[in-house]
Formats: sequence, structure tokens, C-alpha cells
Amino acid sequence: MGRKLITATQLNKSFLKNNILVKAYENINFEISAGEFVCIVGPSGCGKTTLLRTIAGLDKQTQGELNFATNKKNEKKIGMVFQEHGLFPWMSVFNNILFILKNNSSLSSDKQIEITNQYIHIMGLSDFAHYYPSEISGGMRQRVSIARCFAIDPDLLLMDEPFVFLDYQTRMQLHNLLLSIWRDSGKTVLFVTHDIEEAVLLADRILVMNHQPGTIEQEITIDLARPRDAILTRKESNFFPLVTQVLDLLYGSNTDHAHV
Repeated sequence: MGRKLITATQLNKSFLKNNILVKAYENINFEISAGEFVCIVGPSGCGKTTLLRTIAGLDKQTQGELNFATNKKNEKKIGMVFQEHGLFPWMSVFNNILFILKNNSSLSSDKQIEITNQYIHIMGLSDFAHYYPSEISGGMRQRVSIARCFAIDPDLLLMDEPFVFLDYQTRMQLHNLLLSIWRDSGKTVLFVTHDIEEAVLLADRILVMNHQPGTIEQEITIDLARPRDAILTRKESNFFPLVTQVLDLLYGSNTDHAHV
């Protein structure tokens, strides 16, 4: 792995709700290296999304330090993919991606179009470039969202359960596509999910959070060979033992996991 990109030290986040002090997360400590794919898992309400928003700069921790190793221009570029695709319904697939590049004055118009077409091709959307979001499937809309984030050449890509509303087959297709793009780009990804199999399939490391206020209970290294495949990797002998290890941390070894 490369240089340390993110270092979180004793992060705490609290807020008032109905005049009651609520702790979203506390004593959060971790490091993420450039080029890593790290997943965060934990029960609902443990502060995963709040932590992601803090890293994105959309929210501010109450205490602690969050350091981001910026580039030579002292800038940081962060892309974020949410559960909902967030596309502009009045813009085509092509223009939704192109729009995100318009604010980059260092790119000529021709270069912006070139990058847009590049990611339309990578994401398998060439036949749908001039379709509108309402005219394509949910899986395709998320492909556009992912394309927009990679197109800006981010230092860090944050993903908040981007595949949660998709059917199982579509999710597996997008897992393979995401793994391929991540491998080729060398980008750093921090990915929040409730799906333990998804986390094991994708991650180099998994940060396991416990109940509110969320803390990182344990870090698990995923020692599965890369490149990975949504189907073939599940057949490896240590895939489901890793899934069980994470489940036991979250719910206890005596818990029935069938409902997860």
C-alpha cells in the first residue's frame, strides 16, 4: 500500500436532539493508505454514515483530529456515491457526467468530453449515453453515479451503501465492475455497507463498528487473493469463514445469522 492518506485520531461526534445529548460515534481511530479499499460495517445507528460525512467534509467532528494528506497544491478531491443516485433528471447520461467536470478549469472542453466518453465506455453505458435517468434501470443509474465520481480523478472515493436498493444479480455485476475500475485506477475507497458478504468481497480491510455511540471494535484484514470475482471469490475456502468472523463480532457467536 502507498502513503497514509487519512488518519483519524480520537474522533468524537455528538449533537443535541430534543435537548438530549446524543453521541453518534466516539474514540474513532484508524488509518487508510492511498490505494486501499476499506469497508465499514456495523449495526444501524452506529454512526457509519455520520463518520463518512465527517470525512467528506459535510459534517464536523466534535472532538479529535482528522488529517488528510493533500496533494502538492494543498487540495483534496473527494467523490461520494450515495444510496440514491443523485442524478439530474433533466440531463442525459452523457451530460450528467460532463456536468461534474465543468468546474475544472484545468480541463479543456475537448478533454472534458474525452473523459466523459471514456467513463461511459468503461461503465458499459455507450448505448445509453443520450438516455435520461428515468429511461434507464437503477443499476445503470448507479453506474452513472460511480462514473461521475471516478471522472473527477478523486484522491478518495466515499461510498455509502450504493448498491443497497439493487437486486442481487445487478449488485454482483456492479461489484465486478467496481473492483475492475478500482484496480485500474489505483484510487482509495472507503465503503459503508450492511452487507457482510459485500464487505468481504470488496475490502482489503474491514472496520467493524459496534452500537451507538459507534466505536471501531476491531479491524479485520481480508486475505483473499486479488483480482476478485463476485462468484469465484465466494468459492474460496476462507471466504465464508471471514464472513462468519465479522458476523460474530457484530452479533455474537450464539446469534442466529439468518436474519442478517
